[in-house]
Amino acid sequence: MIVTDPSDWGAVGVTAMIVGMAHPGASALNTSHPAPGAEADTRPPARRPVRFAAVADDLGRLLVGSIATFLVALAFLFWRTSWGAVDATASDTAIATALLLAPAPTWLAWMLAGAIEDSATPGQRRRGIGVQFASPRRRARLIRFAIHPLSAPGWLWLAAIAYLLALGPLSWLLTFVAAAVTVTGLGSTILLALGRRSLHDLVLGSSVSEVEAPA
Repeated sequence: MIVTDPSDWGAVGVTAMIVGMAHPGASALNTSHPAPGAEADTRPPARRPVRFAAVADDLGRLLVGSIATFLVALAFLFWRTSWGAVDATASDTAIATALLLAPAPTWLAWMLAGAIEDSATPGQRRRGIGVQFASPRRRARLIRFAIHPLSAPGWLWLAAIAYLLALGPLSWLLTFVAAAVTVTGLGSTILLALGRRSLHDLVLGSSVSEVEAPA
């Protein structure tokens, strides 16, 4: 709206003051858009079965990778020990252990890249859902993933590393964190019936909604 009558400037000023008090950061001359940095969530919330299916898709990728590396590590040990005729050396055992531990950090980096850059893991994109934040900061996306049940394999991987380094108390602590994020994340979604938000969404002010079409 363009104001040409000087007598209307006072009304415009009062309107600007009211809008500024009610919606900090919004423009008085254009109130149809959200403030910069905010994401307008007008899409329908994702249904719980779809959210669980997305988590299953993501964990399935980790399972496939873990089985593949397990078979490779097993074949390597059979080859190095002449099919069990001799004992494996320390270096052979270390290589096999490294193979067994490799899928978790690789999978975790893949999940984090999607969660931080696109606000959706590969499983979420496949199921046509995504995460919206009140403030789209990378820190909020990282924290949400860290307390999401999908982060449990990452915490368990860190616990295994701590155990191999003879850091017993730290290993138990990381294992407890993995169990806690799994129980709170899944429990809040299943038992607490928090609508479209589970506990990790309530903490971060995020929500999971449907997108236009599955990726």
